[in-house]
Amino acid sequence: MEISIKKRDAFKAIGVRWQGTFQQAQAGEIKELMQQFRMRLDNLPETINKEFILGVSYDINETGFTYYLCCEVKGQYSLPEDMVEINVPELTYASYYHKPEENISETYTAVYKWIKEEGYRLDDQINLQHLEIYPSDYHPINDAPRLTINIPVKMI
Repeated sequence: MEISIKKRDAFKAIGVRWQGTFQQAQAGEIKELMQQFRMRLDNLPETINKEFILGVSYDINETGFTYYLCCEVKGQYSLPEDMVEINVPELTYASYYHKPEENISETYTAVYKWIKEEGYRLDDQINLQHLEIYPSDYHPINDAPRLTINIPVKMI
């Protein structure tokens, strides 16, 4: 596995919010929401980087988590009525490009193992657990996952 450490500047994004259980996510609720969000990309403000859809996981606990599907924005924009704005601070991530032929669960397990083995720890100063970067042409219902997984880390 080619996992690397990458620093990403702070950014602002707009998109849709989902909150639910792991069972709901496993049943495809996030995939359906992503497909709906993809269909709206052309209606988002011009200032949006539409090449990538960001999936941002927050507040993971035993009952579920909050997930945002969003696009990065720069400058002034008008927030669509049924969307939210999120602000992600500058963070350092363990980063890995997950290929469609790989098993997503095994990939996440391997990245977490690598973090520990390489002398890093999870960045617990923020409740952001994962930043997933999907190409905007990824079809979540028909395609196997292809994304860059980013997990916030710090040196031990």
